[in-house]
Amino acid sequence: MTAKLHLNIKPTTLATWDPDIYLNLWKCASQRARLAQDPEVATAEYESANALYEIYQQRKEPAYSPSLPDGIIKYSDDPRFDRLLIDRSEHIARSMNGKPIAVPDYLSEAICDDDHSWNDKLATWLEVNDDDNRLYTYSEITVGSGSCNDLQGEINMVYFYLDDGKDQYYKGFYMVIDGLVYNCTDSTIADCGILDDTIGWYLTDIQGDELPEECETYRLAVGYSNNPTNELDKIRDGRSEPIWHWGLNCFVGRIESWPHPVRMYPELMLR
Repeated sequence: MTAKLHLNIKPTTLATWDPDIYLNLWKCASQRARLAQDPEVATAEYESANALYEIYQQRKEPAYSPSLPDGIIKYSDDPRFDRLLIDRSEHIARSMNGKPIAVPDYLSEAICDDDHSWNDKLATWLEVNDDDNRLYTYSEITVGSGSCNDLQGEINMVYFYLDDGKDQYYKGFYMVIDGLVYNCTDSTIADCGILDDTIGWYLTDIQGDELPEECETYRLAVGYSNNPTNELDKIRDGRSEPIWHWGLNCFVGRIESWPHPVRMYPELMLR
């Protein structure tokens, strides 16, 4: 059976035209409007100029972008395997069970104003609203501050939990991020995914089948290494850099332990 051929051809459209073409047309239309003696002609030329300038602004963005997994974004217009980022907002939403909870206005204002006692006020509010009036304590943590991370930006967090002497990373918690409060009592900090700040890689042969175990591609998974992309850089064939393949919707490159090209899929930890 003949394998299906996937050509690496980037889709094109009129929207891929050079934006400077529309910039020049806008300048010409604006010039005609200024020189027009007839008010109606001037109005029509200004309308054309405005439309051309809007098209110029739109053409600054690429008409087609790589189909990356949800939560992963590219650092620049030209997708590179070693310049991908984890979308900060998506990472928070995915890890924190979606929408934040409502808290009284006085608490919301204190948190947003970074009032020196907002932590204690929130801990008291949680205690009062707890069925057993249990005491909550809190601690701070920052994700994405190290050198080996792919987050779009640091995430500074304060989490609240019941202090019963057990490992706080394996307890239900409330989290405050960017002034919003999240209820994560049905999860734990260790399990919710908020600490996973790197992009992993899944490799197959060019047909999409698994590579032999001796290729050790499991080392590129999130959680196995603290920098999977760096591990991929170590095992790839240094004579060429992986490129984005528009037909396969993944990167294609070579690794030293396999004689043929391989597919390289960036991925986040699945929860």
